[in-house]
Amino acid sequence: MRRIRRIKDLQSRRFSIAAIRAMVTGEGERIADLFVDEGEDLRLDLDELVGRSGADPGLAEALRDAGVLRDPQDFGRTTYDGDDLEMMRAMASMHRMGIPVAALRAFGQIYAEGVESIQQRIVDVFVTGDPAELDPSELRSLQSSAAADSATMLTSMRRLVDYTHHRTIQRLALDAVAAGELPAFDPDATDPALPLP
Repeated sequence: MRRIRRIKDLQSRRFSIAAIRAMVTGEGERIADLFVDEGEDLRLDLDELVGRSGADPGLAEALRDAGVLRDPQDFGRTTYDGDDLEMMRAMASMHRMGIPVAALRAFGQIYAEGVESIQQRIVDVFVTGDPAELDPSELRSLQSSAAADSATMLTSMRRLVDYTHHRTIQRLALDAVAAGELPAFDPDATDPALPLP
């Protein structure tokens, strides 16, 4: 009975049949929280997503071509959700700032390819313990801890990614200033885009 309720819950949240099957069998139940998004109550098809985001359809197509805006079935969904809308609104905002679609597509493709590679390496740590060189008991501990509270694990990992991304951009921007590739700016100023006198 518990399994049937779980299946009905996942169906109501618009997960695909393949995702539901994966989540209600064995280890899949333990990782179900990885597929829960804050904006999951919002359900949009592609046209609705583009319309609500204020994005140009050409921008959405470019992001799909870049591998960023993927078909929801690729991640176990039947529709787009709030995370997709938030990303599209951000891209539309940059486009309105004057960033060309070609540049946004390139940013998207770089991130999509880079993140895919990074995330595969993260999955490898969970599956095999490499490259962390975990012994079998450490690997079991990692797997059981992550499975016991995958929602906390996902939130913490997202914070790690955001932090690393932000600090890396800061460091690379300062390196580019030092090399004379960007104008000097005060990173502690209210508006860091203002050049130093």
